[in-house]
Amino acid sequence: MTAHAAVGAPGAGLGKRLRRAKDHGGSPRLTPLWTFVAWLATLAFFAPVAWMVLTSFHQEADAATNPPTPFAPFTLDQYATLLGRDITLFLVNSATASVVSTLLVLALAVPAAYALSIKPVEKWTDVMFFFLSSKFLPAIAALLPVYMIVKNVGMLDNVWTLVVLCTAMNLPIAASRSTSALIAAGVGGRPVCRPAL
Repeated sequence: MTAHAAVGAPGAGLGKRLRRAKDHGGSPRLTPLWTFVAWLATLAFFAPVAWMVLTSFHQEADAATNPPTPFAPFTLDQYATLLGRDITLFLVNSATASVVSTLLVLALAVPAAYALSIKPVEKWTDVMFFFLSSKFLPAIAALLPVYMIVKNVGMLDNVWTLVVLCTAMNLPIAASRSTSALIAAGVGGRPVCRPAL
């Protein structure tokens, strides 16, 4: 046996280890360390949600303490106050803003995506980048200018302002994803990928 044959390829042993680690379903088993890391990441992402739910069961004075006290007495007073009011108008406003803005986004994004997939413009990746680049700006950075414009136009405290803002925020990403889906489906000519069946 030569020295080259004894050393082998750099990743040769990895394939054997993965094949041995496969269970009856054919997927490699997770080591306890990766399982622990996955659970730790899941808990880290879930912690803010759990904190908000936990805080909703505290009195306002307990929720505002610094440092926070997670073991303050629990109460349902905040929920009783909320449900004791008439919240129908708030629910109707939320439903109106979400449904109408979604319909507007679809009505504007699908024709734009169809046009871009039938006759792609030159450097269409630049067009897609333009659509996606509008998501680079954090929404909080645009808050003050948008507030000043809405205030000067006289549309503060109006559900249709929210419809316009939600439509403007979601339209670029919907147009880019719809264009990619139509191009992959072959609407504009030959498909980028083969059919699955």
